[in-house]
This record gives sequence, C-alpha cells and structure tokens, in this order.
Amino acid sequence: MLRTRITAQPAAERKTTKNITTIMLKENYQAIKWLISVSQGNRIFLVLSIICAMIGGCISILPYILFFDVIKSVNTSAISGEYILNITVAVAVAIVLKYVLLFTATMFSHRAAFFIQCNVRKKLLEHVGNLPLGFFSKRSSGLLRKIASEDVESLEIYIAHHIPDTALSITIPLAIFGVVFSQNPLLALVLLIPLVFMFFALNRISKIRKENVKDYFDNMENMNSATVEYVKAIPIIKIFNVTVESFDKFNTAIQKQIQITSQWIKKSSPFYVVFKSSLDFVLPLLMFMIAYQAQQGVDIPVATYFLCFILGAAMVKPVNQVYTSSNLLCSLMEGARRVGQITDVEQISDIQESYVSIDDFTIKYDSVFFSYSDKQVLSDINMDLDKPGLYALVGESGSGKTTAAQLLLRFWEVNQGNISIGNVDIKQIPLAFLLRNISFVFQDSFILDCSVRDNICMGLPDISDQDIIEVAKVVEAHGFIKKLPNGYDTMIGGDGSNLSGGEKQRICLARALLKDSPILVLDEPTSQVDATIERRIFDAIKHYCPDKIILFITHRITAATNADIIFVFNNGKIVDFGRHSELMTQNKKYRQMWDLTSKANTWSLEGRS
Repeated sequence: MLRTRITAQPAAERKTTKNITTIMLKENYQAIKWLISVSQGNRIFLVLSIICAMIGGCISILPYILFFDVIKSVNTSAISGEYILNITVAVAVAIVLKYVLLFTATMFSHRAAFFIQCNVRKKLLEHVGNLPLGFFSKRSSGLLRKIASEDVESLEIYIAHHIPDTALSITIPLAIFGVVFSQNPLLALVLLIPLVFMFFALNRISKIRKENVKDYFDNMENMNSATVEYVKAIPIIKIFNVTVESFDKFNTAIQKQIQITSQWIKKSSPFYVVFKSSLDFVLPLLMFMIAYQAQQGVDIPVATYFLCFILGAAMVKPVNQVYTSSNLLCSLMEGARRVGQITDVEQISDIQESYVSIDDFTIKYDSVFFSYSDKQVLSDINMDLDKPGLYALVGESGSGKTTAAQLLLRFWEVNQGNISIGNVDIKQIPLAFLLRNISFVFQDSFILDCSVRDNICMGLPDISDQDIIEVAKVVEAHGFIKKLPNGYDTMIGGDGSNLSGGEKQRICLARALLKDSPILVLDEPTSQVDATIERRIFDAIKHYCPDKIILFITHRITAATNADIIFVFNNGKIVDFGRHSELMTQNKKYRQMWDLTSKANTWSLEGRS
C-alpha cells in the first residue's frame, strides 16, 4: 500500500483578486478609483503627493501676483529699494518653495508607485501560479510576460509622474481663474470660453480613444507574435525567394494595424485641432473683452491688463498637460483591463495536506463530460486503466483525445462525472502530489537554453550519467547525442534550433522517463519521428516501464498495435476499445484509420522507392 500526504478536507477558498475588467471599461474617474483600491497602505502617499502638487500649483502663480503689485505701485511713492528687494526675495522664496513642493510630491508619488507596482505584480503572479494548466495552453508566454512587465509598468509610470502633474495642471488654471475673477469677473468668464471648447474636444478624443484602444493593443499583440514567427522563418523565406506578403499572418497583422491607426487618427484629428487652436484664442479673447469694456467706459487699471495677459498665457501649458495625462490614463486603463483578463480567471481549487491511503495508481474516467464555453468536447467518457500497461488514445484531430488526457492533470475541471487515481477523486488530491506523480510529454517540445544533459535531467540534479544514457537509449536519442560536438554537454539553445523536430521530441521523452513517475502521459510524443523508429521506441518504453501506466495519444495507428488497450475517439466520444486485433475486425472506423495510416507510411513519389 502506498501512503502519501493527501488532504481529507478542502482548504478555505483562496481570496479572489478583485474583478477589475468591468471597472476599466467605464469612465476615467473609475480608473482612479481602482488605483486607490490597489494602493492599500500607500494611499496616504498618493494623497500627500496630490496635496503638495496642488499647493505648489497655487504658489507657482504667486510671482505673477507680486509682479502685478509692482506694476500697480509704479506711479506711487510706495516703490523703493527696500520694496523691490522684498518683492525679489518673495519671488525667489516662492520659486524655491514651488520646486521643493513639486519635488516632495514626486517623491511621495514614486514611493507609492513602486509599492503599488510591486503589490499588483505580486498579486498577479500569485494568481497566475494558481491557475489551471489549461490557461497557459491557450496563451503565449510572450503575452503573459508583456502583461506582467509592460502593462504593470504603465501603472508605475502614471502614478509616479502623472498623478502629481495632473494635480498641478488642474490647480493652476483654477488658481488663475480665481485671481482673475477677483480683479475682473467678466475677464475671468472669458477665460472659460476656450476651456469649454478644449474639454469638449478632449472628451470626444477620449471617447474615440476608448473605442479604438482595445483593438489597437490586441492587434499589437498579434503583430508582435507574427513578427517573432516571421523572424524565425526568414531562412526559409530567403530559400524560396518569397516576399513578406506571402507570410499571411504577419502581413495581415500589419495591414490591420495600419487600418486601425488610420481610422483612429482620422476620427481624432478634427477634435485635436479644436483642442490646440482653442488654447491660441485665450489671449485674443482677453484683448477683445478688454477693448469692449474700455469702449463701454469701464475703467480697467493697466496692471490688470498685464496680470490677465500673463496669467492667460501661463494657463496654456498646464491645460496641455491635462491632455497628455489623459492619453496616459487611457493606456493605464487598457493595461489594467489586461491584468483583469488574467485575475478574472478562476483559480484551480487545491487542498491542504493530510494523511490518506492510496492503494495504487490506477486511473478511472467515470462518465466524464467536458465543454469549452458552449462547445461540447467530451461526452460520457469511461476509461478504466486498472493495471500497469500501455494504453493508447486514437482518433481524428479534434476528436477529444488530448483534452481527455489533459483533464487527468486538471488542465480544466470536468463539467460532469469524475476522474480518479487509486479510487481517489483527483479534486481531492493536492496538485503538487498530482504533478509529482504524473509525467506529461506535450505535443510541443520544450527545450531549455542549456546542455542536452541538463535538458534531460531537468529538476533531478542527483541523477547519474548512467541513468541519463539509459533513458536516451530507450528513446533512441543516444546515437545522435553522441554525434553532437560535445555530446551530452552540448548547449542546444532555448528553442533547440540546432536539433530536428524528432530529436527534440526524443529529448523531451527521455526527460519524462527519467522522472520515474508511476503515470506517464504522452501526447503525440513522436509525431516527427519515422514510423518505424516510433514503433521501436514505444516497444522499448513498454519494456523499460513494466510497472507504469502509460497513456499515449497518437495519430499513427501503427504505433498503437502493441498497446494493451486502444480507445477509439470520434466526435468527443469513445466509440470502441480493445486490442488492435479485436478492433481490426469489429470496428469499421478503426479499420479505416489503419488503412489510411498504412497508405501514408508506404507512399512515395512515383518512380522512386
């Protein structure tokens, strides 16, 4: 009897990360609300940053007010050397104080930004670490790396730099309006006219941006992925002397990006022109209103003219900054939406450890149903792998073979029925134990940027050279490995580019055998190997692992002839099972697949052997 640490009681449910996807699809102020929600203990630094920036904004217009006082005093006896000195010192102090406050605001915002970025990234990675394996099979590592790196980085950039800048940019126009209003309310109202047009244009630009930004970034991901594929395929493209247009995925992504960007610019340009030109009308409007008041006999001091003109010009730069911050806020929202696409995915349930007995590692599928969203993939799957041996899953592409095998490792949760190992439901088995006792070879070969030896003994540093060579011989990899420049110590690169597809597959197969797990799941592990070699490899594996349950998926019926039981899949169902000889006589579908495979294996160009 095999005893292991398995839990009897489910652990308390993990705290789910706050759903932010719906939040990020709403207005900008809700993005700020989300920022506050993720700031945790750093909210006080955000508040202090905003307060310091707002005070700095108010102080920044103090030199203009002092200059206004000087102009008013020109024709009076109040002007003196001491007065000018006092004004000069006051202006200098105001300038220094402004920069001290802005520096302090930036320090507070950076402090908050770095901690918030750290917290979001930690929560994201903790969440990713508890997602089902099926999540990763549907998403590229490049996409996850981009979200964890670039999209979270946009959060830090906005908080560290643009929260204090935005607070400053909003405070200065308000302070200017207040000062001008105190001198001449009508001129202050004139300042609002271009602001109305500017914020109307800004609102339209923001809406257009929201309509396009998702498509823009989604297609950018597709274009990045297609670019990587294109770069890898450049040698083949050169050999066949074809153009970039022939690489359809890459070309389509580029053309779509051009289309999205062009439409975005075309829609936004008129409103951007309105926004920029409105700023230029601030001074002409002030001049017009001053002239109008003078014509009406309103006595306006010369000092007020200067103050209004200077402050009107000083208002342009902060309003421009609001536009820049608005752009970055939109990018922040899109980045947060992408983070939310991951954190919204339900984590796989796990359980704490306790002592439970497992008699063996037999596997049983009991009336298993599974679907992707609304698409039914598996229906009423029943398989009983009740003793060590070689079990084959065969069938056409898309018949559900791979999905059935992946459910054993809880890539996804079954919709109905259950899967058990040693009469224990896999949902009641800790994931760590499940992964430790099942070796899985995927359709895609994963080769690390290290030596052949390290690729085979991954995670098993104490394995001897003799054991490594032994498993390499079982999968018929020893021969080509010895021919490499440094044998087992040859560095083979992150993508195994100096190995053929079949050689990479055999290294991955050797890695799985060396792990020495009681259950071995092989998903098309020799699809790029010659049919004759494939048959020899499976015979050798069966002989090498007499006490293991080996479940393998193959599209070549010839590789399954020596399996103890063959399960025939068709349209998500098991239509028959048995040994090869039995299925050849009793199952028409199996016989048809056998005939097609035999013809494919013996096919050759006419006139050639």
